[in-house]
Amino acid sequence: MPARRRPARLYVGADRTAVVVTPRPPKLRTGRAVRRRHGAFVEVVPVPPGGPSLRGIAVPLVTFVGALNLLLVNLGLAWYLPAAVSVVVLVVVAQALHRANSPGTFAAPADGHLLSHPADRETMTRCVAVAHRIRRTWPALRHMIDPAVADQQLARALADLAAVLSRREEIRRLRDELAAVRADGLGADSSAVRALREQRAEVDALWRDADAEVEQHADRLHATALAGERLIREQQVAAAARGAERAVARLAPGRAAAADGAAEQLAGRTEAVIAAYRDLADRYPV
Repeated sequence: MPARRRPARLYVGADRTAVVVTPRPPKLRTGRAVRRRHGAFVEVVPVPPGGPSLRGIAVPLVTFVGALNLLLVNLGLAWYLPAAVSVVVLVVVAQALHRANSPGTFAAPADGHLLSHPADRETMTRCVAVAHRIRRTWPALRHMIDPAVADQQLARALADLAAVLSRREEIRRLRDELAAVRADGLGADSSAVRALREQRAEVDALWRDADAEVEQHADRLHATALAGERLIREQQVAAAARGAERAVARLAPGRAAAADGAAEQLAGRTEAVIAAYRDLADRYPV
């Protein structure tokens, strides 16, 4: 029997200067972080700096190292061995304290994306929040969708969005570099000026395409969240209306109930949810 393939995971971490998106746990340059798993999507959140200072633990540390040296010397070891052990202990403790008291910052992933521009970081962070909204609708939609499949599709959507945002950052840098090139003193008929103008136009077209693609990814996620939320609200309101209708029927047995079109509204919301998840499946196959 073939081994069951492990579902893919996507890790997203955000520090003060960057957002990293990678299929493997991101590495930290400084500080510490905790992981919060949401199905196939894992958020890596830096831990605020906090911990004892070296000055605060100096006395107990010196006492411990001194006792350790005395023990090793009494065991008959040469003096330099306890000294070497003491140095190792001090280095390890100093590194641990530095890590605990440093803000968490992520290293650039080898097989993922690092987003450093504020606009791209904000877009990724906003879409991660939308992904949480989508996930919160799944318990109520369990009879309409397969949450396991939708989970993988959602992770794929965030990964694809990160790839487009990363490409947009590269285009932005190239665009800024070309904008900074000065052609003062060269005539309009200069071949260099014409080449520069053509490259600027080409990069501007790439920028517009990347910008439109980012919006498409973001709009698709937002539409999926909104369709599920509206259906759930529609169901809640319809349930409240039915309860009120039953109460009115008890209080006024001969009174006819008014037609409110709730069934048609629910059918429309249901179709919107199905269409949104069908679009998600078509765009992000797993």
